[in-house]
Amino acid sequence: MIVRLVCMKVNPEKFEEFRAIYEGACDRIRAFPGCMFLQLLLDTDGEHNLYTISHWRSAEDLDAYRHSSFFRGIWERLKPLFRDKPWAQSTTVLIDSSETKRAAKFAARDHRLAQDFGSL
Repeated sequence: MIVRLVCMKVNPEKFEEFRAIYEGACDRIRAFPGCMFLQLLLDTDGEHNLYTISHWRSAEDLDAYRHSSFFRGIWERLKPLFRDKPWAQSTTVLIDSSETKRAAKFAARDHRLAQDFGSL
């Protein structure tokens, strides 16, 4: 799995325009083959710094999205709204202690316990 992080510094006066464009694109991004998760985060210091976190099944899936005409079209609409050059980094998960993973672990444990008690 690839986790893609992108930081975009949006001009404050262009923030609502950015939000409308991105919100309109979210469902299509999320439906792109290999996209498993997508979030847009806003900083808490009022600087209008936005961060996307997306999870991709593979680097090939991410590359296919990044080279798609859909991505190019959205990016061309968003770029004029930035006040600084965005940065992006592709990563892999080193340690996962997310609620989802913990919930799955406990569900598996509870299932095993239920099976054990069911055989008594």
